[in-house]
Amino acid sequence: GGGGGGAKKTIGTQFKDELNSLMGTLSATHPHYIRCIKPNSEKKPSLFDNKLVTDQLRFSGMLDTIRIRQAGFPVRFDYPGFCRRFHALSTSMRRSLPSSSDAVADAKAVPGALLKAHGGPGELWRLGLTKAFLKEKLEGVLGDANDACRRKAVHVIWRYYRTFKQRQWYKRTQLAAVNLQRTMRMYACKQVYDRQHRAATKLGNVLRGCAIRNYYEYQVASSIRLQLCVRKFSSRRRANKLHNAVLLIQATWRMCRQKRSYNKRRHFAILLQSAARGRIQRQKIMPELALRMKALAEDESRMPVEEQQRRQKLREEEAAKAAALAASIAAEEEKKKMDEEAVKKAEEDAEKKVREEERDRERQEKSAAEKNEAEAILLEQSLPLCL
Repeated sequence: GGGGGGAKKTIGTQFKDELNSLMGTLSATHPHYIRCIKPNSEKKPSLFDNKLVTDQLRFSGMLDTIRIRQAGFPVRFDYPGFCRRFHALSTSMRRSLPSSSDAVADAKAVPGALLKAHGGPGELWRLGLTKAFLKEKLEGVLGDANDACRRKAVHVIWRYYRTFKQRQWYKRTQLAAVNLQRTMRMYACKQVYDRQHRAATKLGNVLRGCAIRNYYEYQVASSIRLQLCVRKFSSRRRANKLHNAVLLIQATWRMCRQKRSYNKRRHFAILLQSAARGRIQRQKIMPELALRMKALAEDESRMPVEEQQRRQKLREEEAAKAAALAASIAAEEEKKKMDEEAVKKAEEDAEKKVREEERDRERQEKSAAEKNEAEAILLEQSLPLCL
């Protein structure tokens, strides 16, 4: 057999290990036990059976536990916790007590004084080494007194806060009144200053107006002379520009017309050459074709009747195709002729339109030149008057 492994755990050993693990978990925590009460026997929600619940509390000992807790001191505080819970009372009481060198006695002095002041001789409270024991009634009395002390402190704080806000409002009002008085005095002084300033400004404007008016009249005379020269130069330059544009348009139109005429003559020359070459080729081919047709006729005379009929039929079909082709060629030539006539008519219309535009442009240039000459004459006549 193989080598022996570790010993198997028995049921007792496994239960012991689980129990030790559970006890270790419980020791490391602080468990709280909750007692559950069954509200009804029907297992329905929102149904509470008073008798069943009372019997469960009585038989489980909860009522006796509550009675014992009420007879004893259920409320327990350590001394620092007591001072934190009733902080307002503890603070006021600590101020009234004399200080001591013993820290334990000093920690017990404040709770003891508070309990004597609010709980009587000692029926409702007890003091231990580290804790104070109270009944619930005394805790309620101390809580009400602590809340009353806090409310009193809140009222004092609110009173000081309102005093502070009223003082701030008074200071703002006083500052606003001072600013208003200063503004009114400034406004009165400013009105006096404005009247004096307007008088001085008006006098200066009159003097400067006289000087500027003289200078302006001199500038107007100079500007009129300059405008006359500039208008003459701009009119001459515009007329030259229009003349150059007209020459360019005329040259372009003549070039297009010559180009269309050249293309037309070239097309007609190509057609004439094609017709002449076709005629020469037909003259060369006709004798050969006549010999070939004669040979075919001799061959057909020797052929059977059926073969002759078939060849006659083929010739008729070829003749029909040739007639259709000739008709289509004639239609294309007619269409081409019509297109050429339409193009020719469009060219004539364009040429007529260009001539009309040239006449309109010449009239506009002439009227603009006459207008410029009239303006120049008026300026020359008005210049001595301005000077």
